[in-house]
Amino acid sequence: MVMNNAVEKYRNDHGLTYAELGRLTGYTRATVLKHCRGELSVAGKAAVRYHALLGIPLTDLCPDLFKEGAENAA
Repeated sequence: MVMNNAVEKYRNDHGLTYAELGRLTGYTRATVLKHCRGELSVAGKAAVRYHALLGIPLTDLCPDLFKEGAENAA
């Protein structure tokens, strides 16, 4: 299975349920599920939250908004 969604990849790599990932991030299970399925865009605040709490690179979460090296820019 090809997985292009960084949130879903993180969830699978860490063996988390949607509810567990929701508890870690402060999102509801339904919101996490929509992010993982691509039904709800992970952009702006959501991308920053996933990055800050889980360490998922911003460039993986939202490559159209964040370019390589953006995490290190101040």
